[in-house]
Amino acid sequence: GDTEFVIDGETFKNDVIQLMFVIDTTGSMGDEINYLKSEVNDIISQVKQEFANSTIELAIMLYRDLHDQYVTKYSDFNTDIVAQQSFLSVQYADGGGDFPEAVDTAMLEAASKQWSEKAKTKILVHVADAPAHDALVNKWSTATNILASKGVRIITVASSGIDKKTEYFFRSQCMITGGKYVYLTDDSGIGNSHLDATVEVQPTVEYLNSCLVRLIKGYHTGTFEEPIYYGQEQ
Repeated sequence: GDTEFVIDGETFKNDVIQLMFVIDTTGSMGDEINYLKSEVNDIISQVKQEFANSTIELAIMLYRDLHDQYVTKYSDFNTDIVAQQSFLSVQYADGGGDFPEAVDTAMLEAASKQWSEKAKTKILVHVADAPAHDALVNKWSTATNILASKGVRIITVASSGIDKKTEYFFRSQCMITGGKYVYLTDDSGIGNSHLDATVEVQPTVEYLNSCLVRLIKGYHTGTFEEPIYYGQEQ
């Protein structure tokens, strides 16, 4: 509202964008993973083109569930985008079984990584279609609060197969960190049928690439461009 805060002292932030993709790689996520394999490089390229003088550090966290081939697999923050693309290119969807996955473990690990205190922009993009196990939701909440305390914003990309409870959890982590809830629609042609989000006003359907680039640019500059309907893009 009208509350005004005066903060003594100066602050300095390096022109660095730290971007971490946290990706559910269980069996139901095959189409989404294949999409990311081919499009992450395009997303980063567009951001680099817009901010030629900025340093972009990319990290990738993959996760499945307990008793799978792995619970988490991680490639740390790196300016070598080609190397990160290579890491992602050999990944595949498998495991899972039941609906919930090891979201809590992945997000707690993500929160513990080397997020810079001086980076201007810190964003975690969580691509998933399932929540944590009910008994472990508190750990997920703890991870969200840690990320918020570090100034990391969460953009959730809700994929096919989520339910309303999952939407609630995903929206909560976005709201707590000042991020955005993004969800795939049946327009995408990716995955199975998609749950319509609970919204009062139907949002503009845009290409996922364009949406993520728009949000990253917005958080880096403080100014958000209007979304462009996917049928209008050239």
